Amino acid sequence: LAHEFGHFLCHRDLDIKFECSSNQINKFSDDPNGDVEAEANDFASQLLIPNNFARQTADSQPFCYDTVSELSVRTGSSIVAAALACIRISSRRIGFAVITDGFIRWGRASDAAYASGLYFKSSTPVPNNSSFTFEGGNENFSAPDALSIEGWIPDRSVIETGFYSAKYQQSYVFLDAG
Repeated sequence: LAHEFGHFLCHRDLDIKFECSSNQINKFSDDPNGDVEAEANDFASQLLIPNNFARQTADSQPFCYDTVSELSVRTGSSIVAAALACIRISSRRIGFAVITDGFIRWGRASDAAYASGLYFKSSTPVPNNSSFTFEGGNENFSAPDALSIEGWIPDRSVIETGFYSAKYQQSYVFLDAG
């Protein structure tokens, strides 16, 4: 609902119809004029999650599936909104990516992580030793055990956790480089 409210407030002057399915909410484009889905996701994240909750979570606890899931439950937001709130406000090197069939669909990195070399280019493969290199499946699974993975940030290993959603046929990956 917060995502749709974001469309109403931010995009009502556009001549397009907004009826977002769950798949459309996770659709991001390379449109140079901006991506209305990304803006609606950011709006929802900022509306639902108070900065002090996001800051406390992002800066005092490991950025991982379990921590972000707890913030999501605490605020009644989606896991994506909770992850984006943490990334927006954190001073630590953290990132979040959505992966389909072993390729990055989209992702976000905190300012500190981006300065260290963490960025996400759509349609690029995930690092070879990532837990999320597989191509789909019909069962949900989570990888809550932190694994130290090289390849996300040059010359630095990161802690990788996440989960796979069979419903959306994509993985959600949380990266923490401290």
